[in-house]
Amino acid sequence: MQILDDITVLDFSQLVAGPSASMLLGDLGANVIKVESSGGDRVRTAGMGRRNGESYTFLAYNRNKRSLAIDLKHPDGRAVIETLYRDSDVVIDGFRPGVMDRLGLGYIVAKKLNPRIIYAALSGFGPEGPDSGRPGVDIVVQAESGIMAVTGERDGAPTRVGFTVVDAATGLALSQAILAALIGRAKTGRGTRIDVTLLGVALFIQNAGITEYLATGRLPFRCGSDAPLGAPAGLFEASDEPMIISAYFQDQWATLCRLLDIEVLLDDPRFADNCSRIMNRAELNELLIPIFRSKTRQEWAELVAPTNIMFGAVRSYDDVLASEQVVLNRNISWIDKDSEYAFRSVRAPAKFSEYSTIPRCAPPTIGADTRAILRDAGFHDAHIDQLLARKVVFASPKVPSGGS
Repeated sequence: MQILDDITVLDFSQLVAGPSASMLLGDLGANVIKVESSGGDRVRTAGMGRRNGESYTFLAYNRNKRSLAIDLKHPDGRAVIETLYRDSDVVIDGFRPGVMDRLGLGYIVAKKLNPRIIYAALSGFGPEGPDSGRPGVDIVVQAESGIMAVTGERDGAPTRVGFTVVDAATGLALSQAILAALIGRAKTGRGTRIDVTLLGVALFIQNAGITEYLATGRLPFRCGSDAPLGAPAGLFEASDEPMIISAYFQDQWATLCRLLDIEVLLDDPRFADNCSRIMNRAELNELLIPIFRSKTRQEWAELVAPTNIMFGAVRSYDDVLASEQVVLNRNISWIDKDSEYAFRSVRAPAKFSEYSTIPRCAPPTIGADTRAILRDAGFHDAHIDQLLARKVVFASPKVPSGGS
């Protein structure tokens, strides 16, 4: 059994943020219809890697979906969507604000056709204001939200986080909002409009730093691989490999001093408390660096294991995915395991004792499910053939798929 197996989602989004949200809903069993143009989601051709012609970014965020390829500018195309609105539960609008309204398919129309519909609008900066019409992508929002200003070495240039962190967080936030709206609808019988912005999510995930700035007026500074909230806490080199040591709570600091035989520092006013250690982080690190270089990373891991000091090994993807913990947690799942197009991908982070979240099918080719979706909506084959012939909708062969 899957939690959302009676929920239908019309997903008009592209790239990463919106598709990751609809994928999470699909993992929970929702019938996700990916609405695309004849050219498909632009992220299908992003990056360099390919599997069966599709980018790995597309594959990563579009499992458990069916593809409807359609011309939304054609009057008959809009009529098809209006028909789908009547039986859908959720719409994800990933266009710039106002585009769906100009197409005659915005929230007002959707609500009129289906008062129970949940209309989730995703944008870079919001539906109103001077930036509302701007395209919002992860790297731009990282820059304009302050993320890049606080990321990187203290004396270096601002740096983006090494993956699409805002997009990924937005997918989680959007799916959470949709699930909350579904719960609200179950109580009231009414749908709602949701607005989620990449900018809003980017600010939220920086909440601690922004709250401190609002209270103190002090701008944060870049601190590289050191943790901004405490010291010592950051990247240190062992004799062979890098590691993370975090011991900034007072009891941890005392434990570390005893472990390293530097208890004299406990009485040093420069390091008396966490605030002092942050202010004098450079001096503290200079004292700790040669000590940590005296042993291997594994030796340090074994030494700190019985203590309250936090330790982490810096791992590359090959080390991470081969780790016993990741394997035990089954964080990676096969998609299309029994086909020539088999690949592995990351499962949804939440697991349930009573419900399945196992990926069911691979991402669809453009228009792979057009006929089936229209049949489900009540269109007869002759009508579908007419729509195809007039290029209102488009269809392509379906690639066999499955998950495990």
